[in-house]
Amino acid sequence: GDTLQVFLVNRHPSQSLETVVDVANAPIARLRAAEIVCGSDPKAANTFEKPGQVRACPDEDAVIRDGKAIVELPPLSVYAGTFELTR
Repeated sequence: GDTLQVFLVNRHPSQSLETVVDVANAPIARLRAAEIVCGSDPKAANTFEKPGQVRACPDEDAVIRDGKAIVELPPLSVYAGTFELTR
């Protein structure tokens, strides 16, 4: 089947962001895989003293409804997801 790669960013320092992914003429069937990278501060960086300040985690929380994907992005996050499309 066809796939869709989606990259989303929430730059807000304190508010989550609900994002709807809607592809014309190609309903989304399911989430194949996704990761989300987030940190607690826009200037956060991993160091030897604090190696887990910014981390990537698997994310399986996308909701598929009516051929659309609904993704909740935490503050200061980057999301990469692979969706399977229905043709």
